[in-house]
Amino acid sequence: MIRIAPLALSLLLLGGCSQPAAGPSIKVTDAWARATVPGQSSGAIYATIDNKGGADKLVGVASDAGMATLHANESGGGVARMRMIGEVEVPANGRVMLAPGGTHIMLSGLKAPLTAGGDLDVTLRFAAAGPRTVKVAIVAPGAR
Repeated sequence: MIRIAPLALSLLLLGGCSQPAAGPSIKVTDAWARATVPGQSSGAIYATIDNKGGADKLVGVASDAGMATLHANESGGGVARMRMIGEVEVPANGRVMLAPGGTHIMLSGLKAPLTAGGDLDVTLRFAAAGPRTVKVAIVAPGAR
């Protein structure tokens, strides 16, 4: 008969238990938009999303500056297109770049021009991590 000390038995039993999956740990940085000219009704917001935890999804965006939606650029057959998308996967322990020529936040129906040197707020809503409101720096065209 094998005898196992109670503490050793407890450790063996606990070692077989799986840990719950870590939740997402989302941080949004480097949010920016290009300045617009008077009469221009749309613009775009770019940012970096870092996740130091479990997988998540960006499922919505909002801004008082105008109607905010998620968009992706695609090209095929020599033609570039932009289309609205419903969500953006944010991988576990990963990074998502919202960048020119790729996935971005589209602002339409701007209430006022986006002026270089100013800023605006945008709220990114994640399925698991919830909302994150960030300041978006407005930069001059050609600055980035």
